[in-house]
Amino acid sequence: MTVSASEAAPAMVEIGVVGDLHGSFDATDVYQLDACRYEALWFVGDLGPGTRDADVRVARTIAKLRTPVVVMPGNNDCEHAPLLRAEFGHQVGRSALLALGGVVARGETTTRRANVRFAGFDRHVVAVGESGVTVVSGRPYAMGGDQWPFAEAMQSRFGLGSVAQSAERLVSLVDGVETDSVVFLAHNGPTGLGASPVAPWGRDFHPGEGDHGDSDLRVAVDHARARGLRVLAVVAGHMHYPLDDGRLRTWAVEVDGTTYVNAARLPRVRATRAGGERHHVRLRLEESAITVDEVWLSED
Repeated sequence: MTVSASEAAPAMVEIGVVGDLHGSFDATDVYQLDACRYEALWFVGDLGPGTRDADVRVARTIAKLRTPVVVMPGNNDCEHAPLLRAEFGHQVGRSALLALGGVVARGETTTRRANVRFAGFDRHVVAVGESGVTVVSGRPYAMGGDQWPFAEAMQSRFGLGSVAQSAERLVSLVDGVETDSVVFLAHNGPTGLGASPVAPWGRDFHPGEGDHGDSDLRVAVDHARARGLRVLAVVAGHMHYPLDDGRLRTWAVEVDGTTYVNAARLPRVRATRAGGERHHVRLRLEESAITVDEVWLSED
């Protein structure tokens, strides 16, 4: 089949990555991020502070985005994950019904294409270049190190009982990748990037320091590379920056051709003389390359 130029995938797409929210997300963020016209928005977890009402409020706000959204649930999201998933589905369905019925609520449009989905132990292909790039989603609710938190939820929702089983599931997902390039999306990053507090996922809350990455994600990344796949990036959050002592955690680093991104800037809203700015990370994704940069959007 011959694909016309108008049908061909773009050579480059831009994706916005929003770090740990902890409840900091409102109508201004919706307006600003939709205005960026990203191909998609990836949220790397910890949407709310962990309380039911606040978590639902954030979910309802995210559902107002017109840009397609992928949410990687963080450790703060585990308890209310079924509720958040249901809330996303309800809000998106409500928007579709309003559009079909020609009813437009204040501040809404019938052109909304809201599409919010939870990620975790799955994969999808981003249409870019000739064959695309596969996004492999890692373990939800991760807290770092070799911990196996939320054991009951992990067993009931994913049928997994250990870090080793999680690694096996991720390896299986990698084995199903059909594109030449892959990006990993996770809540916490992988091991192997350093034990210093300023390392992307280094432990800053303990005097002994240490590598606080996820070993199962490291297994998956190394397996992808061993298969001959081009691992463009690993995108995650969880370990906040700047540190409490004022030092700035390394938020992006390239190692062996892979760019590791920690988007968990906290607070992600900062005051300025002009009013305020809101943080996210921009990915410029090509079939065989990726570039990243921090973006501060002015509230003016």
